This record gives sequence, C-alpha cells and structure tokens, in this order.
Amino acid sequence: MAQRDRPLNAAQAGAHLAVARSTLGIVLRAILVMLAAEFLGSLTIPVLGIPYGVSYEIIEALLSIAIALPVLYATTHRPLSELAARHAAASAEARFQAIAHAAGDAIVILDANWKVHFANRATEKMFGLGPRAWETLSIESVLSEESKPFLLDAHRRFLETGERVLSSMGTIELVLLRNDGGRFPAEVRVSELREHNESLFVAVLRDIGTRKSAEHEIQERTARLNALLANSPMAIVVLDKQRRVQLCNPAFEELFQFRSAEIAGMEIDSLVASDELKAEALGMTESNLQGQVAHLISRRRRKDGSLVDVEIHGVPLIIGQQVQGAYGIYQDITERKKLKLYEQLLPICCVCGKIRDDHDVASGQGGWDRLDRYISRHFDAQLTHTFCPECLARYRKEQGLG
Repeated sequence: MAQRDRPLNAAQAGAHLAVARSTLGIVLRAILVMLAAEFLGSLTIPVLGIPYGVSYEIIEALLSIAIALPVLYATTHRPLSELAARHAAASAEARFQAIAHAAGDAIVILDANWKVHFANRATEKMFGLGPRAWETLSIESVLSEESKPFLLDAHRRFLETGERVLSSMGTIELVLLRNDGGRFPAEVRVSELREHNESLFVAVLRDIGTRKSAEHEIQERTARLNALLANSPMAIVVLDKQRRVQLCNPAFEELFQFRSAEIAGMEIDSLVASDELKAEALGMTESNLQGQVAHLISRRRRKDGSLVDVEIHGVPLIIGQQVQGAYGIYQDITERKKLKLYEQLLPICCVCGKIRDDHDVASGQGGWDRLDRYISRHFDAQLTHTFCPECLARYRKEQGLG
C-alpha cells in the first residue's frame, strides 16, 4: 500500500483537522482585515479633503496597507507562526515517542520532584505495569532497600543545592523491584535536559539480570577450572595459536622446574623439547592447532637441562567452534618405566635353575617351579623334550651305550 493510501489513525486525523481549521480561520481573518482596512480608508480620505482621482486611489491604497499590515501580523502572521511551531513540536514529539517506544531499554522522563512525565512501553514490560500505569507510579516503589538510600540522598542534594549527582556519575548499577515484588539488577544512566526553564531528567534503564547470570556462571566455571588446574597431579600448560605459553599449573612448575611467570609468552616447544626431539614436539603442537588430539610417550627437557620420561596428551583448545590454542598434559612416567623394567625381570635360582612364579600374587610371594612348566603356563608355546649334544653324550656314556 502506498504511503498516501494508508489510513490515518485517530491522532493523525485529529492533527490534520486542527491544521485545516487553523488555516481556514487565518484565511477568513485575512479577508476580513483587508475589507475592514478598505472600509476605514474610504471613510478617512473624505475627512482629509482629498478629491477623487489618482491621488485618491494611491492614498486610499497606502492607508489601507498601513492599517492592514499590523492587523494582519497580529491576526494572521503570528497565529500562523505559532501554528507552525506547534506543528513542528507535535511532529518532534511524535518522532520521539515512536523512537522511545521502539527502544529495547526502558526510558523514563521525570521532573525535579520525580514525577513521571513519560515512560515507554519497555518500562511497562520491565516493571510488569499495565498500559499508562506509570502515570501513577511512585519512583520509591521500584527501588530496593539497598538502592533507596543512595537515590533518595542524591535527590535531596539536588533539591537543596542543585548538585546533579546522578547525571554526573554516568552508568550506575542498582537493584530495582518489579510490580510483583521481584528483584532484578539494572544499569541506569541519567541525563538532564531543560524545557521552559524547567529541569527534566531522562533515565535509561537496562535489565542486566541475564548478563549477570551469565557472568556469574562464567565466574563459577572459571573458578572450577582454576581449581582443577591447580590441584591436578598432571602437569598442564595452555598455549595460544602461536604456541606461546598462556598459563601452567603447579604440577607443570614442579615437573619442569619453571615458574609460570618466567615462561609466560614463550614458545613451549623451544622451552621443553631438546634439539633432537624438537621436530617431534613441533609436529604434535601443530596437529593440536589443526584440531587434532595427539598422544605419545617421549622425553622432555627440564630447566636444568635434564631429560624426563613423560606421557604427553595434546588437545586443541576450541572456543566458539574455532581453534584458539591448545593445552598439553604431561605425566612423569619415570617410575612407571622402572617398575615395568623390574616386572620384566624373571627371578631364576642360580643353583637349581627353577623360576619364581609371581603371577596373580604379591611380588616375591610366588612358588618356585621348573622353567619349562612356567613357560607352558604363561606363554602360548608348546615344549618338546630332547637332549643337547653335551647331555646326549653324557647320557649315552652313563648308560653304557658307547
């Protein structure tokens, strides 16, 4: 539908009718003024004794103009200017209200006595008010007990000294009350405007309850993550996309003998990988930054240059579906390797050749048995019995078989 074809609402129709009436009144007054001036001029000239002719016509016209101009100004020009001013003010007010009602934040205009002159629809929604219920709204009724003393004191200081406490503070946080008594945190910004030598205050309010909840949840998650890092027995280091150390936990500091502050911003692979293992370390970190999980058992270098056997897990750090870095988890497996080596040593009697079987029992508590029987029980092997050449020769000699 074209703009000119759209039906007018009641307010627009009333405004158009008022303009039409005012315009018609101005035109009628102008006609009446001209007729009256002409009539007065025709009465005045004969009194002056001017004969009828060209001079008469000129003097009559000049006299009519002299009479008509001030009257026209008083009855036509000034009302027309006032009408234009009122129309401009009404248009500006209509634009302001359209913008204010479309805003997502609550907008309230108050006078110096905190009487509400205007509130947008977001205000009604924020405080749970009915349409135009703000006209009877008491500002104190929406203030929580902890916010009320501060605001009442700021209002008192303005009335007594003119000090504009609120407008000079920028954005402040307050706890406000809804119509049903529910509490919510809000950001409030107050600015002052002057209208007809009267101070008015524009308050813009934003409900930050959702944001505060999200911030609180993030803080809790961060606290849990920090506690996990701080108390983890595994050495953990967090890297950015340039492989630089962002933070590490106490277990990392203990394992590699570095303090967190001294390695912040350093490349991890140049820090803990020896020259011969640097290519391996760089490849693992690169795979993490490409979104892949990596795992290997290798050796890494401490601050004093000594090497330590470690099991390493490299995991990409993904935030918002984007790889923002990586974190490495290191576990010292020195003791594990020693234990594994010890477990691979089989105790054999140096006299009789029997072996101790510690399978499924505590180390050192197993029974002793022949080696062939041990192998048969624990290995997938079939044993055959025969003679070695030395034993065969000795056996034949003992049996007299020549």
